Amino acid sequence: MTNLLILAQDAVEQIVEEIAPVADTAAVDLMGAVAEQQAPATMGWSEILWITLIGFGLVFCVLVLLIYIIKIFGLVHYRKQALAAKAAEAAAKAPVSTASATITDEKVAVIAATLYLASGASREEGVLTFAPRRNSAWSSKLLTLTQLPERK
Repeated sequence: MTNLLILAQDAVEQIVEEIAPVADTAAVDLMGAVAEQQAPATMGWSEILWITLIGFGLVFCVLVLLIYIIKIFGLVHYRKQALAAKAAEAAAKAPVSTASATITDEKVAVIAATLYLASGASREEGVLTFAPRRNSAWSSKLLTLTQLPERK
């Protein structure tokens, strides 16, 4: 087994010795050709000016486009509001039935209170009470201060 490994290593070394000079010259030739093709890119002032103007123009056009898109959204919203106002106006102009005209505000208040109490709420839940605490850290700055040590 070790003899096979030694023979394989010798074969690889021979192949590398034969190929190395050819590979080195091919790599140098390839690198030289690439270097000749990639001459340093120099830009004149005219190209720089054109790129700058195209960039500013593109940004300006996009901003104008955004302005018009926002205006279109505003018009759509305004039309929805106008349609809702027309519907409310038409509902206000609709004839009122005589049965609802005889209900007074007192009757509405009694019906609302009855429905509220019938929904399972007790009378005490409908009353709001407020009892502030006197000595809490939130309401008293004195409690948040550290006490000074006693001096003897």
